[in-house]
Amino acid sequence: HTRVVSDWSSDVCSSDLGEMGFPFEETRLWKSTLAERPNDELSAPRSRLRSALLSLRERAGLLAGEIPLELRELTVHDLSHSDSLWETAELILGADTQLNPLEAFVLGACFLVHDLGMGLAAYPEGLDSLKSHRLWFGMLRNFIKQSMGTAPTEEQLLNPPTEALRRTQFELLRLLHAERAEKLAYTSWKDGKGDQFYLIDEMDLRQSLGHLIGQISHSHWWPIGDVARYFDRDQGPPVCLPGEWQIDTLRVALLLRLSDAAHIDAGRAPAFLRILRHPEPNSDIHWAFQEKLNKVQIDGDRLMYTGSPFAQSEAGAWWLCVDTLRMVDRELRHADSLLSDRGEARFQARSVVAADDLPVLAKLIKPDGWVPVDARIH
Repeated sequence: HTRVVSDWSSDVCSSDLGEMGFPFEETRLWKSTLAERPNDELSAPRSRLRSALLSLRERAGLLAGEIPLELRELTVHDLSHSDSLWETAELILGADTQLNPLEAFVLGACFLVHDLGMGLAAYPEGLDSLKSHRLWFGMLRNFIKQSMGTAPTEEQLLNPPTEALRRTQFELLRLLHAERAEKLAYTSWKDGKGDQFYLIDEMDLRQSLGHLIGQISHSHWWPIGDVARYFDRDQGPPVCLPGEWQIDTLRVALLLRLSDAAHIDAGRAPAFLRILRHPEPNSDIHWAFQEKLNKVQIDGDRLMYTGSPFAQSEAGAWWLCVDTLRMVDRELRHADSLLSDRGEARFQARSVVAADDLPVLAKLIKPDGWVPVDARIH
């Protein structure tokens, strides 16, 4: 197979980005859809979408920067993640299948919005919004009981221990983040003077596309069957854009889902940041395996993951890596089957190399000084 990596070199450091622009602007996916081009007959609508997306990116970046305030133990969910999804989507999509500029705009907006609900800043009313949710007191009661060994009193529920409050907030934000994403494209934040701020500043685009962006962002946590049933029709463009820019909603939803699942590498779990945050064991094992992985590549019609060796003490992280790659493999296979059954153009990436072949996978992501044995009961 011909082995291909994305156009943007991994040697580019963050200090270089001021000169070259944003990293995703070097991807083929961006250049073929939203980038400026000479003698462009559609320059005005293309520029409108490009400006709106870059403006959205700026505000989404501020929201994403607030996520570690409540969920500091999770791996990285900032702009570096959403920017990298352009590269991952490009690998999955392949050179033979393309998006139109409006589909690229919606996909890029979903890249930016889909994880923002992990931060309390995504709720304009703050913690009061979580406390009013039907799950709040049940989860709080359970965490207080776990820490104290007895059922909490009404006074303890109203004035909970700090650790129980933190764990409840953490779990509820994580659990609801996809659901919250559905509302963010048309949620407003007000300043002290009553002025309103939106993620999508342009009203026409927000009103015509905000609901769809929210639904697709939410769908990355749905069962794949629900995605297929819900996004079964194309959507026409807003009246301000060319009529041929229809949105294949299923294709965009699948690309978000697959790109997000497949984006696992050291960029999501920087080693030094792991030291600074001291994640708890349940979270730390996710950091441990991701910091070992290199950038994903495409090998024929399969995604290929490689990484640095795992010591015997890191065997648990290696097996979690295997489980995660098998999850990515299932997602790719389900999406490919869905597109094939519908007679639609298939994505280039359709599975993961060696996801179910441990000896081969152990050559790509090596155990160091120990031999993995698959002891699953078949």
